[in-house]
Amino acid sequence: MITPQQIYETNKTKYDALIKYFQQENEKINLSSFNDTENILNKHILDSLEIFSFEYWESLLNDNSQELTVADIGSGSGFPGLALAIALPNVNFILIDSIGKKCRAIQTMSAKLALKNVKVINDRAENLKEKYDIVISRGVAAFPIIIDWSRKLVQDEGKIFLYKSNKEKITEYDDKIKYRVGDDTRVIYEF
Repeated sequence: MITPQQIYETNKTKYDALIKYFQQENEKINLSSFNDTENILNKHILDSLEIFSFEYWESLLNDNSQELTVADIGSGSGFPGLALAIALPNVNFILIDSIGKKCRAIQTMSAKLALKNVKVINDRAENLKEKYDIVISRGVAAFPIIIDWSRKLVQDEGKIFLYKSNKEKITEYDDKIKYRVGDDTRVIYEF
């Protein structure tokens, strides 16, 4: 199994550039409460890359033949979408957020990184009609709400991956927990 650190090391130049561009944008519009390199790396990039603990995502690293589109609902500061787009240049990522200034910051970072597989949509997820192969979300909305939005946006045979804090005790979905990060403070659900 590949680790987030290994993915980071494989694409170190791009991820280090992402950190730099994130810091620049964060100084302008406060995308995150922290702006130091270590926290951006650990709490945004490596946390985003934890999804590769799923066999499905790891298989995408080696399979360039699939034409997939991933919707990142509530992308906010650009994570996990930007981090995943660097690791998977052959997968299309649609980063969705309702706040215009955040969308402009994501677009700026994406352009500076020359990520041709990233598109940014400034809208609310519940307003969208498009269907995607995969829907992801990290720390957005209460569980029933994000599940509802995700199910409306995913294709019939698609997949949903939700990064959530383990503080949100949702026992009815415990069977959907596929991965726990660290001391169980973060879980990723697969639907």
